[in-house]
Amino acid sequence: MKKLHDLKIWVRLVAMIWMMLFVTWAILIFWTAHEQNEFAIEQARDFSKSVHKMTMASLTGMMITGTVAQRAVFLDQIRQSDDIKELRVIRSDAVAKQFGAGSSDEQKMDAVENQVMQSGKPYFQVQQDATGSSLRAIIPALAQQNYLGKNCLLCHIVPEGTVLGAVSMQISLNKASVAVRDLTLSIVFVAIGLSIPLILFIYLFVKRVVTRPLESMTNGLRDIAQGEGDLTRRLVVQSNDEIGEASMVSNQMMDKFREMIQHVRESADQVFTAAGQLSSGAKQVAHGTMLQGEKSALTSVAVNEMASRVGAIAKSTELVQSHSEESKERATEANESLAVLLGEICMVESGRSRKTFIHAVIVVAMAPVL
Repeated sequence: MKKLHDLKIWVRLVAMIWMMLFVTWAILIFWTAHEQNEFAIEQARDFSKSVHKMTMASLTGMMITGTVAQRAVFLDQIRQSDDIKELRVIRSDAVAKQFGAGSSDEQKMDAVENQVMQSGKPYFQVQQDATGSSLRAIIPALAQQNYLGKNCLLCHIVPEGTVLGAVSMQISLNKASVAVRDLTLSIVFVAIGLSIPLILFIYLFVKRVVTRPLESMTNGLRDIAQGEGDLTRRLVVQSNDEIGEASMVSNQMMDKFREMIQHVRESADQVFTAAGQLSSGAKQVAHGTMLQGEKSALTSVAVNEMASRVGAIAKSTELVQSHSEESKERATEANESLAVLLGEICMVESGRSRKTFIHAVIVVAMAPVL
């Protein structure tokens, strides 16, 4: 089963609009039925007030004409009406004291009727029973100087405003209920009849304004995606609404994307060129390193030869030093011998000449060296 967000947009739109219509029609039908029912109840109240006035006016006329004893026939005739289920005239204590208790039907009262007689305020209440719905109305009659064109105080010795009695009745609401039900059903059928073409119109409108442009944009994007990297293809902008703006933004994005790809391509070419130059430089460095290694090897050989020569020179130096020390020792011994010789020579008193003496000294002195 598909989730809600997986359904087509037009399906969700039409379903949502239909639900809104359904809720709207339901609220309208409920409100209309409620108002019609309240209107029927209000009409029943007005009708009960009319019955009350008609009854009290007839009873007043009977009192004046002296035919009040025939009131039961009159009341029974009123009860034959289809809309009146029950009708009773109740006497108050003030009237009973002055004119008698009246019939048993005029004396008995229930709790609600007794409350109305005490308060003097009318009572209206919708009731349900086996025969249907009805409006129970209990309307009191008050002593007034001008009541239906008559002065009640002329016949009734009571203060003005005293409750003289009440008319208790039940007004049938079955006809009103049937009328409300028929009206409700009529509204339901009208709503269904109007909803079908309205939903069809909404479907066609959504398909033309939303679905087709979206499908066109989707197909264009699919062609671009399957175009093997062709960034020159663009969406067709058919309107200036949200879908047209989305198409224009998509085209702008493709332009930016193309510029970015071009920039990346140029950067890649530059990197490739720099990489070639770096490779060439690396080869030159490797060649120089190889030459430097060869020269280092030759230098190492030369250093080894030089070290060998320095060692030989060191040995020769040691030998020379050894000979020098021997010569020094011989010179020291010669000097000592010369000193002895000079001492001995000084003691000679011969007559040798000075030149011969010096020559002899030199010969003696050089002898160790030679």
